Amino acid sequence: MRNYLDKAKKEKKLVSIYNDMQRADRFGVGYVAALNEEEVLLKSISPNGEYDGYMWLRMEDIFKCGTDGRYEKKILELYSLKAQREEELKISEEEQILEELIAYAIEEKRVLEVMFLDEFFSGYPVEYNGETFVIRKVDEYGQENGMVCIQKSIVDEIHIDTITSRESEILRKKGGEIV
Repeated sequence: MRNYLDKAKKEKKLVSIYNDMQRADRFGVGYVAALNEEEVLLKSISPNGEYDGYMWLRMEDIFKCGTDGRYEKKILELYSLKAQREEELKISEEEQILEELIAYAIEEKRVLEVMFLDEFFSGYPVEYNGETFVIRKVDEYGQENGMVCIQKSIVDEIHIDTITSRESEILRKKGGEIV
């Protein structure tokens, strides 16, 4: 799988990535921004062809990938027709993709959307020690909703700069300073 994704990255091909065996019809589409033996960072494109942030996932969870299919071509066509603001997230050390992603989110005060064990929450990471991270949760209105500490080992996906997380950030900033 890694070789296929590495080739898609080098050729700058749009790729569909399937990583949820329980819901095999669920997948992400985008460009491979970074990868190593254990992790992938995908620059995501939404089903309507809009830039939708970045998605981090574990290489071991990926069971299927696709490029050059009709769906990917449709998304690519929609994406190319829309003028959009995009965050360029540069990973300098591909051996530590998640660590750099979290450090960036802490430094820039960016919302992460975290998926684990069929659950999901959003929030601002405030601390990370390599094994666990602490997140100040926010709801869909940008309001704080408690703190959570989660083990890295149970996280399935992390998203940043998505359409919905940008909405939470806008609402949060409108309501006051991020602490």
